[in-house]
Amino acid sequence: MTDPQPMLEIWNAAMTDPRFKLDLLGFESRFLNPDDTHLGFVDGALAGFVCIASPAKPYRLNDTTGHVRLLAVHPDFQRCGVGSRLLAWAEKTLKSRGATLVVVGTEAHHFIPGIPLDEHLPITLEIDTPQNILVGFFERRGFEISTGVSNDLARELDILPPLELPNNARIVQADVEGVLEFVRREFPGRWVYDTNFVLRQAEHQHLALEVDGRVMGFALIGLRSDPVILPSGLWLTEDCGLGPMGVTGALRGQGLGFALLVAAMHKLKARGGTRMGIDWTGVQGFYQKAGFEVVRRYRHALKTLN
Repeated sequence: MTDPQPMLEIWNAAMTDPRFKLDLLGFESRFLNPDDTHLGFVDGALAGFVCIASPAKPYRLNDTTGHVRLLAVHPDFQRCGVGSRLLAWAEKTLKSRGATLVVVGTEAHHFIPGIPLDEHLPITLEIDTPQNILVGFFERRGFEISTGVSNDLARELDILPPLELPNNARIVQADVEGVLEFVRREFPGRWVYDTNFVLRQAEHQHLALEVDGRVMGFALIGLRSDPVILPSGLWLTEDCGLGPMGVTGALRGQGLGFALLVAAMHKLKARGGTRMGIDWTGVQGFYQKAGFEVVRRYRHALKTLN
């Protein structure tokens, strides 16, 4: 395997915003493959790297979307063409593997859901004021940039709201097969793969909402010390997090989703978590009701490969 430490150092040097810093544990947890990694050099010095993910998806057949997982150039070597060469290698390699479309992030076991908005600006400022440097880099190279924004959220787990449930409901760690059957029925697609991947390695990394004895909701949770580090726990600023979470459509709007979120907060705190993250969401209003705040933002980007 390509030595991850120098790449990690480049990433952290390039990501000047401390909210996007990674450590070796989180970096290595994403299974970097040498065949999917390309290094850039200037006069023999390692200047940058790019990591990709091939089109084949474990949760989608006949998919032709490739991914730029990470791309970073050390500040000492920026504006020297290194990033352009790395991105060109990524596009050429993905096309040779059958990709017709390339996107930034979003792959299975992703690091990021899009282009990090590393702005050193208050998180409440409008997204386009000023234009983000990384967004401009991809836009100038033919990527279409989304108008919407995805967010990571976080909060301290010091003072928590109470857990309130109706008498016929409870939060438990249920039988794995029952949880997977629920997810397959209610949330077919990527969440089925994600849930199966986590629970086959660590059954305790979930909570289930049972109503009248039946699984009606689920949530994936985890500490950074757990067998599976969820994307919400990758960053140095959070030590635990939430993964996919959902309640059956017939019961939405009754406060059960909020109760499941609160239960996850209590569970992670009881296990030693101190600051909880939630990754890749566009519905931050729901989580803000529980005290979460936006801490990182991303713009989605895609490019058709001709």
